[in-house]
Amino acid sequence: MNQALQKWLDFEWGRPLIVLLLAFLAFQSACFLEAERSLVHYIFLIPFLYISSQVSIAGKKVPRLILAMVLLIGIVTFGFSRTERGTSQSVAYLARLADDPLGARTRVLRELIAGWYSRDGQQGVGARIVDFHRALDGEADALSLLSDNDPSVRSKPSTAIWGESRWVRMTFGPYQTIPVSEYRSSAALDGREPLLIDDIPGVGFSEIPEQGTAHFTGAVLSARQADRFDLREVYYRDAGGLVEGWSSFSHRAYPFFQLGNLHLKNGLQGGGLAYGEVECAIEAYQKSLEFLSHDGDPRLRSAVLNNLSIVHFILWGNDLRKRDRRAVKKFLKQAKREQLSRGRKPFTARVARYNLRLLAPIVGSTKLQRRMKNIHKRLERKKKNR
Repeated sequence: MNQALQKWLDFEWGRPLIVLLLAFLAFQSACFLEAERSLVHYIFLIPFLYISSQVSIAGKKVPRLILAMVLLIGIVTFGFSRTERGTSQSVAYLARLADDPLGARTRVLRELIAGWYSRDGQQGVGARIVDFHRALDGEADALSLLSDNDPSVRSKPSTAIWGESRWVRMTFGPYQTIPVSEYRSSAALDGREPLLIDDIPGVGFSEIPEQGTAHFTGAVLSARQADRFDLREVYYRDAGGLVEGWSSFSHRAYPFFQLGNLHLKNGLQGGGLAYGEVECAIEAYQKSLEFLSHDGDPRLRSAVLNNLSIVHFILWGNDLRKRDRRAVKKFLKQAKREQLSRGRKPFTARVARYNLRLLAPIVGSTKLQRRMKNIHKRLERKKKNR
């Protein structure tokens, strides 16, 4: 056995063929593990260069300078492709719908989303749709899928589309909060740092009408993918302005919620305060509330109310308007009352409660503060009576 192997290795083509065989096995293993195809292709680069160095053409071997240049070009293009992959396009995982065992309705939804991209000239703007050939068990499963995705695309927000033929869900990731001090100095906020809710895990909507659902999904994906402010604004306005025969319209509040966040952060850039942008944020949040009933989407409604209170707090901190002080209390109290099923409080309601306690010395909204104020009045009266 060893002698046969040695004869094979001594043969002119023996070693190159063994290297090629090992590369083929690595290629098959990578494909079996569902590695990214563009990455798998680079597996053949080094074996190709090795084989090229062993081959003689008319008694002359390929110059080493040419092989070195090919290797350098391969390394540069590999690094560029990985960088471009991480910054150019996000991923939307389209999971098989739970009541669609053969994936027929799932494929129809995919085709409709792709059709919206091509019809409206959005090729390359929206997220890259990746098929996920099993149904997701719930939002926790969807969040797990997003957290385990390819690290090269984590610089862009990924999305999971899942659910059933009656009710489709879009999951964007975990809750995201931002201290307002990141956009405005703490000194301008009296040293306090309330939290702005930047995103919620996701929204749900009926799968019918299919064209409207595909349009809404594609517009939201395009907005989350876009880097420019004006593009994101256009896509979110497009998604929120759709009028279709959905069984519920609470999901239309999400684009306006994100539109309000865009205007608010844009109005606070550079430590200044652009009143026009902040007023646009207020109008977007108020428009979002028009689609949210008290039992429609409690966590989204609570997030909108929380951010609306933050906007008024920023305005109140600059021009001391009493109506903004009342608005801060009103919206934060409404936000912290939102409940999920079985009386559970969503994370957004807990953030609102935190903000209310944080701003209590300014807006005067806690029971303890009112009790202390009443005690103080009673003590003052007793002193006067004496």
